[in-house]
Amino acid sequence: MSESINETNKGWVRITSITIENLKNIEYGEITFSSRKETFNSSILGLYGQNGSGKTTLVNAIGILNMLLKGEKIPEQTVYLIKNGSSCANLKFCFEITYPDSVYMVEYSFNIRKEQKEQTRDGIKEFFPVIENEILKLAINSPKENQRQMTLLNTTGEDIFTPATKFDELIGTKNKKTLVDMMVLKQLTHKQSQSFVFSNSLRSTIAQKA
Repeated sequence: MSESINETNKGWVRITSITIENLKNIEYGEITFSSRKETFNSSILGLYGQNGSGKTTLVNAIGILNMLLKGEKIPEQTVYLIKNGSSCANLKFCFEITYPDSVYMVEYSFNIRKEQKEQTRDGIKEFFPVIENEILKLAINSPKENQRQMTLLNTTGEDIFTPATKFDELIGTKNKKTLVDMMVLKQLTHKQSQSFVFSNSLRSTIAQKA
């Protein structure tokens, strides 16, 4: 389930686990995909369970992830997937990005918060989903390098993102215009129900710095 093969370098990406909190009928749930890729070019992982066990919720979570990774806006109706009585849903995805000589373990987590619109329709409160508290972590396992899990980007808090060492490395602190642009971008992606971490503008800024 959720595998991508790169025929050029024979690398592939697999989701290894998903953690869901307060999404639809799931207060807390965690699923681990233990199957491993074999020598053939593809594999199939089946998912089954009773009605109401959370299969559709899992598909919803993967759909949200897919849109965020592509820098797309998640639908406004996503706000209604947040469990009744909760102000936000929390999702965490763990991946393995595997090459012949190395394995990258990636963890991406975020919240979907319910925020009220500034204007009401006929006096009725309306809400839209906000993507916030994005955290991207990485660990590397290879014959040449074994790196314990480290945080690459953490958007929690008032800073654009932390840790400061990664911010300086990817963005820099000398260009005031870039800093202002990044702060505006962070606020804008929140209002537009998009990921800041995987936004096209952040990618372009990092690419220019590199």
